[in-house]
Amino acid sequence: MDRVLRGALMALVEGDTVRILSIAVAPPFRRRGIGRALMQAAETLGWNRGARRVSLEVGVTNDSAIALYRRMGYRAGALLYAYYSWGEDAHQMTKVLANVGAPVPRP
Repeated sequence: MDRVLRGALMALVEGDTVRILSIAVAPPFRRRGIGRALMQAAETLGWNRGARRVSLEVGVTNDSAIALYRRMGYRAGALLYAYYSWGEDAHQMTKVLANVGAPVPRP
């Protein structure tokens, strides 16, 4: 194994909600399913810890991420004006979780 970081996700489980705080995939590894795998892992971890929905914010110009989230069942809610420090607006997106599969082992 080459030990190259391909992607990372930071999430927080708050009660019945998983909040995706940050997700990134290194440019050479994009469009290979890594973002989807990270999101699915966060959903499964949240489900195993009692969460029943996921929420995230995504910049309105991040078309590829918005398309991925929509394909995964996320729906846009509020438009958050000037959400980012550089002034870009963001979509708030949420997904209600159903049983998302096999448990993820706890560390």
